[in-house]
Amino acid sequence: MKRRNTLIAFIFLTVIFILPSVTLGYRRFSAQEAPSSVKETQTSETEESNIYIAFHKSMKDALTAFTDQLFFKKQLITLNMKTTTILSGGSYFESAQVLPGKEGWLFYKADTEEEHPLRDYAGSNRYTEEELAQIASNLKETQDYFLNQWDVPLYIVSIPNKEILYNEYMPETVLRLHPQSREGQLIDYMKGRPDISYFSLRDTFVNAKSDPVPLYYKTDTHWNLFGAYVGLQEIFQQVYGNGIPADSSCFHLESEDHPGDLALLTGIPEQFPTDAYYVPNPGFADPAQYHDQTLLVIGDSFGEDLSEIAESYYRQVHYVHFETFQAKDMASYQPDLVIWECVERYMDDLKDRRLMEQ
Repeated sequence: MKRRNTLIAFIFLTVIFILPSVTLGYRRFSAQEAPSSVKETQTSETEESNIYIAFHKSMKDALTAFTDQLFFKKQLITLNMKTTTILSGGSYFESAQVLPGKEGWLFYKADTEEEHPLRDYAGSNRYTEEELAQIASNLKETQDYFLNQWDVPLYIVSIPNKEILYNEYMPETVLRLHPQSREGQLIDYMKGRPDISYFSLRDTFVNAKSDPVPLYYKTDTHWNLFGAYVGLQEIFQQVYGNGIPADSSCFHLESEDHPGDLALLTGIPEQFPTDAYYVPNPGFADPAQYHDQTLLVIGDSFGEDLSEIAESYYRQVHYVHFETFQAKDMASYQPDLVIWECVERYMDDLKDRRLMEQ
């Protein structure tokens, strides 16, 4: 037993040292073959204050470049994921961005300055009353801007995170510290602000989960086209009062090879089953719901599918990501209606983003 453990340790250390050495040797050989040029620069006193930041950035870039070119990187990732999967009984695998759920569902777990889906799910990042008031103030000011400056009504729509909506597929190892997420807080708070045209799709989606077609992809962070269709029907109900209940009979399965972004984020998508891809039937849109208007959708990546479905119901549809939206472009869009959609993990934008100043 002792000899076997020694052998395993030796093999492990050999791999740890040899792979980086081979990678460095390969990179050095490649660098010698490729032409290079060195540009001399002088550092001014004002630039010296940025040396510390620049050094850390260069080290980070170098480390990223090194790991990207590491020999057998993909094989090591696969081995690591398979090992952690076996040791955890299939309930976990090592990934900085992807969390394995039950029955093949994958969830997004990256925690960045802008996104924190697991903290949303756990209820560990709840808003204060002051923050909720800031959101309401920003939404009211933004709504008034579109109405007064452009004579266009603005509706703000929040979309629940996949982790919240399909929580039954979340692993038992992720605990919820509070049953209400930040979107739930905002929903309750905005009940006292009828002067703001805000609503959530949460309850509509919960009711639509009984449909055999899912609203979100199993291996992707986003809703699918059917989810976008259900969301648009709730928007119609809130804006025009003519939304219809969710019904997937107007959709059909086009393929079962949709590559989910979560599977792609693991680096080894071939290890995961592909998603079903549902599309609307030809002529699926009810003519009674057609609007001879121009719709502008401002939002995150969920707005892409929403806009695609909306094109069958409007004369013209424009979609622009909230980061690239510029208020001056309203003159060229000339919309009759503006929808600002926001998935739950980006809800801080409702507090901090000033669309009228972009």
